[in-house]
Amino acid sequence: MQDLLRRGGLYGASLSAASALLGLLLMRNGLASVLAGLNFAGTALCCLAGAMVLGTSRTTGAEAAAQNRLGRAAPGIQWPLAPMLVALIAAGVCFGLAWVGRLWS
Repeated sequence: MQDLLRRGGLYGASLSAASALLGLLLMRNGLASVLAGLNFAGTALCCLAGAMVLGTSRTTGAEAAAQNRLGRAAPGIQWPLAPMLVALIAAGVCFGLAWVGRLWS
């Protein structure tokens, strides 16, 4: 769990810096553009975590059908918990920095 928190924090901090800089360069509206960049990065990371879950649950039926044709029992759903948690922790870092920036303004 410590490794997931460390990786999520590092990914979140680096993506927060990149999205804040990109928001500032594209919108040129000061702190509001930095906050918009941070919120966009957090939303994109949450969508990424959801896409991981959706992709896993959608392929389960096809895998079960293929295993059934071979006469084997289909394995249960193998959720991508580690990458999903890293993406959600990074999103939390982005949203947390946006929240602190909103309080700061």
